[in-house]
Amino acid sequence: MADENLRQPVTVEVATVEKDIDIFSGWLTRLENPDAVLRSESAGRGVRLYEELIRDWQVFSQLQVRAGTLQSCEWQVEPASDRRADTKIADFVQRVLKEANYDRLSTDLMQAVLTGYKPVEIMWEISGSEVWIREFRGRRPSRFVFDIEGNLRLLTPQNTWDGEALPLRKFIVWAHGGHDHNPYGLGLGHQLYWPVWFKKNGVKFWMVFAEKFGSPTVIGKYPAGTADADKDKLLDAISAIQQQTGIRVPDTMVIDLLEAARTGTVTYGDLCNYFDRAISKILLGQTLTREPGDSGSYGLGKVHDGVRQAVLKADADSMCEMLNRTVVRWLVDYNFPAEGRTDYPRVWRRTEPETDLVALANRDKVILVDMGFGARVPESYISDTYALPLAQPGEAVIGVPQRAQPGMADGMQMSGAQSGAARDKDAGAEAAFAEHGKRRLGQADLDRMAAAAAAKGQDAIAKLLKPALDFVEKAKSLEEIGEHLYGLYPQLDSARFQELLTRAMFASSLIGYGASRQESSDD
Repeated sequence: MADENLRQPVTVEVATVEKDIDIFSGWLTRLENPDAVLRSESAGRGVRLYEELIRDWQVFSQLQVRAGTLQSCEWQVEPASDRRADTKIADFVQRVLKEANYDRLSTDLMQAVLTGYKPVEIMWEISGSEVWIREFRGRRPSRFVFDIEGNLRLLTPQNTWDGEALPLRKFIVWAHGGHDHNPYGLGLGHQLYWPVWFKKNGVKFWMVFAEKFGSPTVIGKYPAGTADADKDKLLDAISAIQQQTGIRVPDTMVIDLLEAARTGTVTYGDLCNYFDRAISKILLGQTLTREPGDSGSYGLGKVHDGVRQAVLKADADSMCEMLNRTVVRWLVDYNFPAEGRTDYPRVWRRTEPETDLVALANRDKVILVDMGFGARVPESYISDTYALPLAQPGEAVIGVPQRAQPGMADGMQMSGAQSGAARDKDAGAEAAFAEHGKRRLGQADLDRMAAAAAAKGQDAIAKLLKPALDFVEKAKSLEEIGEHLYGLYPQLDSARFQELLTRAMFASSLIGYGASRQESSDD
């Protein structure tokens, strides 16, 4: 028997909800939310306790930031493969989601960040032979419970405890957080409840404090044996002080103003700001991208922005995963039924920040042009990286403007005949420099020498760049080349190249010296 257990795995669930002594209490259909804060503080209201947290201004604003950042990310539907049929299916799913309020769906689902789960009803409609989605309608989580199988149930006036079963493929639920296969999830309301509670009561005392220090406390004094009617008149006079500029009292009674006094530097405002920062940290994972304050810095802000990006990507990935398992599959099954289908399109959101094309272009210029690696990078890199289409053979191109000649107006070009005449003129001018059989040294000599030096230096350059070229052959991407190029620099042997460069510079200096001596002798 033991040998058979080793050969075949146990496929049935063992730690079922019915065996959980902390959750299951004997009900036949309803599964209780295991959130400890809801059990101890909600007073029977359940997840309504977390729904009400949105009334706090800091919770509302930071949740809006989190939801708005997700909604602003572009989204698309990718086909299951490059086949034409799969592309057609993906295009249909994208059209349906665009016609429906897909961006509003993302905002509605973000309530799950507070409550742990968010049900949304799908309003299907049939148009001819096609099934479309007219609208996504968010529903309050407090109207729903889950059964022990994890199925969503609707609480109704007829069934306020166990709820009623719901039709298949009618509701979707995004669960946020949670552990141990808990369909209720674990919303951030679990962590937000106490900061919000303390801040709310702190503000209440802050208002009392403001009243105390805004207007002094009135003290009325009366002599012993004063009749009750006179005491009441004194109270009326004290009340009148708050509304009138003058009052009258008998000379036997005294009214004083008690000024409140306090010491210390901690204020109610500091306490309120402390809890606001705690709320921001819970909802966004950091504080500096929204509340830099006096302690923020650019470097630390960049680190906090990285945390914000991580939270954004986690929300997008989790939400898209749920939609791909439900809405996308249901749309495909309704409109493109196929026996045994396993490949479906997938919807996803682009959460990565936009690439700085200026910095990327500067880097590519150094690698591709200045260092000469352009001959080893395919042309498709330009179109893929910069989204610029490459011209097909025979197709007209924009072209690169030629450098204007000196003395020409800006924006004007020299024709081929004009440029040829200019070259002939330059050649004639160079020949005119020779007088009485004397050969003058000048720019032409430098150009010929530079060409000769470049020809002799090719072998030296090839040896110099060989380690870099060998790495380029093995590299998988241009980014990898850029990251490791600086590490290769100390390994490059530039001794031969430096020798050739020194000789060329020395020869050019001699030519310059000879030219200056010729000019002085002519004078």
